[in-house]
Amino acid sequence: YVIDEFHEPGNPTIDSKIIAAIKSSNFCIADFTGTNQWAYMEAGFAMGRNMKVIFICKKNDFEENKKHFDVNHYPFLCYESYNDLTEKLKTEIGAYIK
Repeated sequence: YVIDEFHEPGNPTIDSKIIAAIKSSNFCIADFTGTNQWAYMEAGFAMGRNMKVIFICKKNDFEENKKHFDVNHYPFLCYESYNDLTEKLKTEIGAYIK
């Protein structure tokens, strides 16, 4: 779910849409690829709600760019392609979601 690809009535701010989406979810997938600073907020907000957070990052980005100390100790699913990511997420989500 890429939040800025969906227009909603009333034109809520992007952070309001993210918070609402996380609140209505069973778990959160936070993609730390590139300079996605929002991933830190999304993961932290979800963790604060005692939700399962799946940390993901493109493999080459993870190896080249050290992630912030706040998250570098969490297990990351590193992927090389979207097909690779899809398979890894099926396994990871299947382990936590009914």
